[in-house]
Amino acid sequence: LLATCSNQDIVPLVGDVINGVMNVGESEKTVDRLAGTIFIQTVDTPSLAVMAPILTGGLSQKASPATKRASARIIENMSKLVEEPRDLAHFIPILLPGLEKARDTVPDPAIREVCRKA
Repeated sequence: LLATCSNQDIVPLVGDVINGVMNVGESEKTVDRLAGTIFIQTVDTPSLAVMAPILTGGLSQKASPATKRASARIIENMSKLVEEPRDLAHFIPILLPGLEKARDTVPDPAIREVCRKA
């Protein structure tokens, strides 16, 4: 799977993503690093497959509100770069429940709005 990801915005971050997924204590730092990335290349199925686990974790109940906000912003930005809707369709059932839950439960209205927009 990792070898199929050719998105040059994501390839340099794959090691961080793996570390964040494998070490739950590192996931918030990983999401923070990803939030500092400017995504400009087309996002496809392999790119989303690499990113979905860390972004899902970033939206989890255990994540801080700031991490939930960052995860939602990354999802929003990446989804704008998907050229083929079928690429994103596979990940909607994975990402949408976390976005909806964060939108409905985070106390900060600004973070809820970011989740709603994503």
